[in-house]
Amino acid sequence: MKYVNQLNYPEIPYTMGVNFDYDMYLKHKYLIDNSAIGKMGTFEPGMKPRIFEGNMAQAGCGLCCAIMVADRLFTDVDYDLLDTREVSYASGGNGFIGTDYEAFAPAWAEKIGAKLLMTNDLADVDRCLATGGVAVALSTGDREKDGYIGVFTHGAHYITLVSKGEDGMYTILDPSLKEGKYDEPGREGKVVVDGNIIYANGQTIDEDCQLWLPRFYCFWKK
Repeated sequence: MKYVNQLNYPEIPYTMGVNFDYDMYLKHKYLIDNSAIGKMGTFEPGMKPRIFEGNMAQAGCGLCCAIMVADRLFTDVDYDLLDTREVSYASGGNGFIGTDYEAFAPAWAEKIGAKLLMTNDLADVDRCLATGGVAVALSTGDREKDGYIGVFTHGAHYITLVSKGEDGMYTILDPSLKEGKYDEPGREGKVVVDGNIIYANGQTIDEDCQLWLPRFYCFWKK
């Protein structure tokens, strides 16, 4: 099972926010106003896109997940971050901060020859995993207004859901896993770490993926 960690690739640039104008702000107002993204400044009609010249270590989680999805479904392929970045740029997946999976996921599914379902329902994810698929979930991190501490991130972050066990625990690949990440206050006991693999229950995932819709992206072989 291939694992890709974005933190290992600070040398690969990633331009984002090319469509992050006022219309984009209005589309995702609830997320922006309730997350760390809202600290970027004011959002006004007629504003120019908030273009951010970043790198994969900062914002490549969604692209790492895409590689792991392709490897999980098609073991005879070997995509890398340059492949996923190319698809992101071509599809407008780099329109927001990080990767906008609403734009990117359909283009990636087409490239790798997969079926795609975008959903807000964790039950759809369960059906995907039970039938040989793999899913990407978007955790939206801390919610300052209700005091919620993000489990998988403090900002916004994609994780790959590989399978669900009979005990209800999900096998997850977190592309920003680092030592001590899940020992932070507010996260203790919510995630089990075993090497590059982590495990969490559905309640933890459901609660952590609240602000962005759709929040789950299910991929299957055609």
